[in-house]
Amino acid sequence: MSGEVWVPLSEPSDFQIDVEVGRDRAARRRLRLTPAKRWTLYWLPSIHTDVGYTDLQERALEVHRRNLDAALAWTSTHRDFRFTAECALQVLSYLENRSAEAGEALVQAISAARSRGRGCSRTCSPASSITRRFARLV
Repeated sequence: MSGEVWVPLSEPSDFQIDVEVGRDRAARRRLRLTPAKRWTLYWLPSIHTDVGYTDLQERALEVHRRNLDAALAWTSTHRDFRFTAECALQVLSYLENRSAEAGEALVQAISAARSRGRGCSRTCSPASSITRRFARLV
């Protein structure tokens, strides 16, 4: 027979464990349990650029453009959403192939992230130095 016992702990505590078989104590042990360290994990979605390696260049770039479409959509409904484009090619391809309104939304998102002074704030914050230079131009 096996099992688990979960003990919620907020601070280190001493316990005594008795193992009984029928009415007989088979073992006794004293031990000190310490709560597990609590971690905060931050997850930042990103996309890797392998244009022309996994598919034809134009099809691969369209995947990146759809990823940026999705990232922009998420920023309007999820305040804490962060996203990073890996290189300027993704951003430039987006601006060249999407509507002027979509391109302006992307430029505004990059500018807003840059003006807040945070690397990946709320949206498609540029990751590479080339993309950061591009963002300064817009």
